[in-house]
Amino acid sequence: ERIFGYVAEEVLGKPLTVLMPERYRDAHQRGLERVRLTGESRVIGKTIEVHGLRQDGREVPLELSLATWKTGKGTFSTGVARDITERKQAEKTLRASEARYQNLFNGVPVGIYRTAPAGQFLDVNLALVEMLGYPDREALLAVNAVDLYATPGDRKRWQALIEDEGLVRGFEVQFRRYDGTTVWVENNARV
Repeated sequence: ERIFGYVAEEVLGKPLTVLMPERYRDAHQRGLERVRLTGESRVIGKTIEVHGLRQDGREVPLELSLATWKTGKGTFSTGVARDITERKQAEKTLRASEARYQNLFNGVPVGIYRTAPAGQFLDVNLALVEMLGYPDREALLAVNAVDLYATPGDRKRWQALIEDEGLVRGFEVQFRRYDGTTVWVENNARV
């Protein structure tokens, strides 16, 4: 009643399609017909996402588990529906937030990266890819940050600072570019 806006008595005895938008009705009818003709139960083995149709004509996103079977009295369906409106809104908000993050991450004119402690790149922005002359983001992600340091001792000094202080500011160092040349960078990082 809460999800669909009906009082139970308004839909009891009516076909399930009264609770479905038009686009789902044909598939449901075909499923019922298959059960009627074959006598086999039709069970959706996993929860699926569909839209229900409220009494006021608005659609509501649902997770649905449905089973259909045939008896001597007819073909029947039983189901469990859960309103996922809040989850869908949260997913939409998350997608928008991720898009803003990606636009910021990729739009700033400085190289930004995330690495694991051992130096594996977890993420790099396009400015860093361009700065280091890599053909694309994936090529740079395949490199270990340790290998970018022109002088291995510089990486060890940087690693000691980040481990001791959790923050490195203004660390000037030479990085190897994709073509083997070097470029001076100012590396600022924090744990």
